[in-house]
Amino acid sequence: MPPKNTAKKKKQEQLAEEIKRIRRNPTNLICADCSVRSTPCVCTNFATFICIDCSGIHRKFNHRVKSIAVATFTEKEVEDIRNGGNAVVNGKYLARYKKNKDPFVLPREGEKEKIEQYIQLKYIDKKWYKESGKVEKEKKEKKKKKKKKRKKSVSVSDEDDNADDDEEETAKSPSQSYSVPKAQPTPQQQPQQQQQQPPPQPMTNDLLGFGSSFSAQQQQQQPRP
Repeated sequence: MPPKNTAKKKKQEQLAEEIKRIRRNPTNLICADCSVRSTPCVCTNFATFICIDCSGIHRKFNHRVKSIAVATFTEKEVEDIRNGGNAVVNGKYLARYKKNKDPFVLPREGEKEKIEQYIQLKYIDKKWYKESGKVEKEKKEKKKKKKKKRKKSVSVSDEDDNADDDEEETAKSPSQSYSVPKAQPTPQQQPQQQQQQPPPQPMTNDLLGFGSSFSAQQQQQQPRP
């Protein structure tokens, strides 16, 4: 069996790698308390990734800060950071903050005095804190949108099925109507019957009539004796 110190060291290395993996999340690459894109430290009190300047200010409030590159982390701290992070924490501690309406403007990089005031209002006074933060609201809204999309897709599929059924019925109806022969003549045959003329009179009658009239005329033209 490996020595206890070796197993413990290996465990600490695994926890350190887990912290680095969590920090690669885009929301954890920006300081939780200012706009600096550098987060080499973790504030274990709130499970947030912060910059060096903000880490010094947090220490003024007796908050515990650890360096990711140097310090070791316990399993409990890693679990808290895994469940927390900058997006989750800011979602709770800034849930009531309204950017365009609140008189306090969020601090920028290098504004140490304002950052100190901001940390006081944010974490100590909990001025904008709400347990069900923005992140949870966003998750609920996403779930609602997914449900709406599912309902729409189901309704569209039902309409397509109904349309297919209608098409099948219309496709069947012509074949059924023409499959049964009808005694009445078709529309194409009726004009032909109407256009048929009665058969001509026999030529014998015309010839006889013509001959009789012709002989009568001859008799009239002959001179009397």
